[in-house]
Amino acid sequence: DYSEGESAPWYPKSESPILTELVSEGVLPPVIERVGSEPLVLKGVDSIGSYGGTWFQVVGAPSEASYISSFYSGSTFVRWSPFGYPIIPHVAKGWDSSPDKKEWTFHLRRGMKWSDGHPFTADDILYRWYKEALPDSYESILPHWLKIGGEAGKVIKIDNYTVKFIFSQPYGSFLEALAKFIDFCSPRHYLEKYHPVLGDDALIEATMEARRLPSRRSLYALLKSWNNPEHPRLWPWIYRTFKANPPQVFVRNPYYFAVDTEGNQLPYVDQLFMESKNFQFLPIAAANGAITFKIMGGIDFYYTLLMSQREINNYEVYHWFPASRSRYLIHPNLNYLVDTDDPVTQMKHDLLNNKQFRQALSLAINRRQIIDIVYSGIGEPAQLSPGRESFFHHEKLHKSFTEYSPNKANALLDEIGLTQRDSKGYRTFKDGTPMVWHFSVPQGELEGPAELIVDDWNRVGIHSIQQQPPNSLFALQTSTRKIEFSIWPGDAEYIPIIGPERIAGLSGFQALGHYNWYVRGGLYGNPRATELDGIEPPLDPPMRRSIELVDESYSAINREEQRLIFNKIFDIAAENVWSINIATSPPFPVVVKNGFKNVPHNAAYSGFFLTPSNAGMETYYFEKPYNLPATIAQIKKEMIKVTPASYGSSQDDVKSSSYERVAWLIKKLFLGVAVCGIIMVGIRHPYIGRRLLIMGPTLLIISIISFVIIQLPPGNYIDTKIIELQLKG
Repeated sequence: DYSEGESAPWYPKSESPILTELVSEGVLPPVIERVGSEPLVLKGVDSIGSYGGTWFQVVGAPSEASYISSFYSGSTFVRWSPFGYPIIPHVAKGWDSSPDKKEWTFHLRRGMKWSDGHPFTADDILYRWYKEALPDSYESILPHWLKIGGEAGKVIKIDNYTVKFIFSQPYGSFLEALAKFIDFCSPRHYLEKYHPVLGDDALIEATMEARRLPSRRSLYALLKSWNNPEHPRLWPWIYRTFKANPPQVFVRNPYYFAVDTEGNQLPYVDQLFMESKNFQFLPIAAANGAITFKIMGGIDFYYTLLMSQREINNYEVYHWFPASRSRYLIHPNLNYLVDTDDPVTQMKHDLLNNKQFRQALSLAINRRQIIDIVYSGIGEPAQLSPGRESFFHHEKLHKSFTEYSPNKANALLDEIGLTQRDSKGYRTFKDGTPMVWHFSVPQGELEGPAELIVDDWNRVGIHSIQQQPPNSLFALQTSTRKIEFSIWPGDAEYIPIIGPERIAGLSGFQALGHYNWYVRGGLYGNPRATELDGIEPPLDPPMRRSIELVDESYSAINREEQRLIFNKIFDIAAENVWSINIATSPPFPVVVKNGFKNVPHNAAYSGFFLTPSNAGMETYYFEKPYNLPATIAQIKKEMIKVTPASYGSSQDDVKSSSYERVAWLIKKLFLGVAVCGIIMVGIRHPYIGRRLLIMGPTLLIISIISFVIIQLPPGNYIDTKIIELQLKG
């Protein structure tokens, strides 16, 4: 009740000691002026926290530091609760909707500010909508969540703190859409002057030249990137000092708009320190006690390691509910690219689109064996479905073609004409052409299930080979539709309205062409829907009906109506096996350092929930916070000073060029001395000279052989190089 004002216990009145110092020095305004009179109020699960400390986090690749903009900020218009529903206020303090769900009115927080102290208002939402999102303004395609029934909505500014969204059709799932996306607003005061169409021409040209960028759009994209310290944010921790390589450091946002129930500004933790390690070493880092808090992958080979080292390395392992209902989901590529010069690609495409082929592959998998070996016996055989705990549970889909029956699998494969076998017993195509399938697993995923699945398929005559290409190549093969079977986890099927694509066979892994067609308005006759690799599905088959039902589900005005629609989607999925799941997802182990408080012992994990932001991460705190004085001084400095990337000036370039020339000269001198020394030794000692003449070419040949055998990337090297050249071209 914001009318309580200063008498309310939550009214902003206290802050981190670092911020208190900056206020006393006149660098920052008082906390009430920074937070505003209508803050977000969060209550931790344990108690009121203590200020200070560094949250040590480890990610699996340097690029994953970008998670600060999503999972570790959670700065959405509205936010998921720890277990999904209810959706609760966040950036918006409240909302109203018309009975038909065509109009949504949102009320903003008075006094709320961006991280640079500039007021956050309705103008920042309208700027995102009308100057960035709509086609021909900046982005070429309107984000899917901004439209319903193929039509873009309208946003009307009522006043600085009120906006209304108006749609031509009911948009019953609009709150769910807002809760999973962070791109609902942009800081107009910072970005408008760089806008490719509306910006300051002189400033844009000068900035492009200074940063050596080829176009206005590339400059704008760079400025919006997560690692631009000058970009104002709504995050709990903000990026203030650019670093090209990890570790990346994020310090508390002095203007963050949240407080606890006693009026203490959040977050409690001073900074988030994000290191990067190879995927395979993440569990080892966690088991060694090097991580403050981290949600690990599903229970797998490393679970025993994590559990066994808890007491030694001073951490606990919580088990969070998997709202993402599949840990290991196989995606047959229904839009597999056909090469007219290669008849095999057409035959593979036809089989991938044959439901009996997919049914047979599912029946051939010994799920119970995989569960026992890989998942420590936890879980039950199941297809991708909301699960028994969900309001949307659908038993028919849950158990569709999950029994282990090689006999039924063989019968289905024979029925579709795959009766011929080669000399090794593997099935061939109908014309006798050898048939080999590639099962692609991205780096960072477990290899164990893939090996067992491949073995099961081989036993029914489907010759399969497991591959684990680099993630860049995996992404490229997926985007060009050249992948045959791929592995990727599910996401948020527990509440399918927020992520129905995989269950409906419409994800980028299963049917990228159909997905591109759909999100570009193909159902509503948009002529651009078939551009950029969009593929219209045939009118009659179940895929088309599944897409129509997905589109219909977004308009449903209540959950019961949503469930009725999804039951039809699930019936289609149960019969067609758009994806092949192994088992219900085991809990997600969450490593929590002892003394790191307010972390729930259980919460729902999902990428669409932006976990752990849905679990109140701003309230996490150290029971005994500590940072070195030098660290505290650095945090204080970064909160008031931005250090952007250095792109160099002409004078810097001259200096750099001079240094490079001197370094080149020194290297050449050393090389000349070495060569002269070798020649002198060879002349004075002919025996040594002959040995050098023999050893040089020999070592060269050995090096070439070693490179070919050991260093070449997996897969078809020639194809890989061709792809790289195409990208560069």
